[in-house]
Amino acid sequence: MSISKRFPSYDHVLRAAGGTARRFPFMLLSALAGAAAAIIAVEHQTGEFAQLLQRLLLTAALGLPLFFALTVWAERQTWSSSARLAVQAAGVVLLVGYYLSLPADPFSPVMHIVRFLLLAIGLHFLVAFVPYMGGDQINGFWHYNKALFLRFLTAALYSAVLFVGLVIALAALDYLFGVDIPEDRYIQLWILMAGVFNTWFFLAGVPDDLAGLNQAEQYPKGLKVFTQFVLLPLVALYFVILIAYELKIVVTWDWPKGWVSQLVLWYSVVGILSLLLLYPLRTLAENRWVRLFITWFFRALAPLVIMLYFAILTRIGDYGFTENRYFVLAMAIGLTIVMIYFIVSRTKDIRIIPMVLCALAILSAFGPWSAFSVAESSQQGRLHGYINQYNLLDRAATGESDVPFEDRREISSIVRYLGEWHGAEAFRPFLDDSTLASLDTVATYAMAEAITRSFGVAFVPNWRRAEEGEWFSLMVRRQQGLSVAGYDYLVDITGLPVARDTMTYQFADHSLYVSHDSATATLALSLERAMTDSTRVAFLPLADTIRTLARTVTDMNTMSTETMTFELSSEAFEGRMTIGHASGYLTDTGVSLSGLTARVLLRLKE
Repeated sequence: MSISKRFPSYDHVLRAAGGTARRFPFMLLSALAGAAAAIIAVEHQTGEFAQLLQRLLLTAALGLPLFFALTVWAERQTWSSSARLAVQAAGVVLLVGYYLSLPADPFSPVMHIVRFLLLAIGLHFLVAFVPYMGGDQINGFWHYNKALFLRFLTAALYSAVLFVGLVIALAALDYLFGVDIPEDRYIQLWILMAGVFNTWFFLAGVPDDLAGLNQAEQYPKGLKVFTQFVLLPLVALYFVILIAYELKIVVTWDWPKGWVSQLVLWYSVVGILSLLLLYPLRTLAENRWVRLFITWFFRALAPLVIMLYFAILTRIGDYGFTENRYFVLAMAIGLTIVMIYFIVSRTKDIRIIPMVLCALAILSAFGPWSAFSVAESSQQGRLHGYINQYNLLDRAATGESDVPFEDRREISSIVRYLGEWHGAEAFRPFLDDSTLASLDTVATYAMAEAITRSFGVAFVPNWRRAEEGEWFSLMVRRQQGLSVAGYDYLVDITGLPVARDTMTYQFADHSLYVSHDSATATLALSLERAMTDSTRVAFLPLADTIRTLARTVTDMNTMSTETMTFELSSEAFEGRMTIGHASGYLTDTGVSLSGLTARVLLRLKE
């Protein structure tokens, strides 16, 4: 056999690439559009244009699985070219609708990027079964997904090798010939390889005889070895651990821990993956154990699913729905559907698995039953309960609040969650339009602090576990310049000395020594380690000022430099300290600092 017959020529490769483009034109256009948006976004990471690119990127990313699914579905229906084009056009309409539904910033609030992930997951599961819906096509379904999986691995390998080779070539140009290649070019090269080359290469290997796969019989021996000796032992190990834990629950009557939900789900994922990989072997006489595994796996799963329901429903009962809890409950419901089907069904059609997962993902993304609507309504209801219990909207005007610490922490947690996941609009039932408008440009964490203050409640960070006073966090407004006129040196203070310990900062031939007296909330600065000639900054007298700011300033992260500046004077130097960030607690006796960053300008005396 000649070499030309064993290895494809460049002409053959070009023809194959052209054939792939004609078969998947809209998917490749999505890949090109997404890669172009990402490449440009590397050099435009902020501003309205960057957000436009981000929206285009997300839309194009969804176009990849959507147009793939529409193409293979139309091929299996043996439709005419005009009918296939109409189906693709419907896909374009769906993508345009999705693009228009995105806010200006598609990454804020968090719900929008999570919705994107749900749609992407749902569409990928749609790809898995859409060409083999209906009839006795289980064998074709299995071999089709095997072909896609192996092609994905092959494309990833080729793309990675090509990318590494090109990176080495560019690095050689930089090192040997002094060609200046910006770091961004390497990122853009990766985007081009992953977004365009990888997609095109993958599509070139997608089987074109989808109907013929239903008669395929080849089974990779390595796949059987991997499943039998790697995945199944993991399934057995997870099962033993979970059953032992379930017995412990029965004996001690102690409710399941939160993380047990994840372990049950991982056990289910690994077990179902093993089932899918071994499925074609069930009919062979020498592999009767495969049929036994398929039969008994879901029966063994039943008590674990019951434990999963106990764990997640207990959590929901205590703290209400969030998106994460909704997803765990949705997975439990999906597992229940699949489990019951495989226990009672004689055919045990594995296509039910991606169908159920696809439906759950799509239903969770949109509608009043979606994860976002249910979670937002649930947490709004909990917040409304606290507002009514403590009459917060009326007390906010007087500044009086006797809300216990644990409830203040829970209110702060709800407010922070709603702001992070759903934005300021989630508080429309509680706040007036002017207050909501003032929150439009506020960072998420600052928004949580401002909203809790509007309820007359001091914000409590979620990591606090004990009453330590009213938390405050002040930060100078970003991108403000600092005038250094009239000073010799600038020293950055990047931490707070513990107790009376001293921190040392070197500059020129001198050292600046900084100590902190936590009892009096005083910072001392000196050019001598003995601290005999020092200048002091006392935060204690600022307690009333900080309290006033905490109740009147919407965004505590936008303080002016004037508010955060202190004059310094000692026998050895004069200076000025501008605080970048200060945090701590307002106590009954004053201020307790826990964090500090500052810039110190110094002018040495003769």
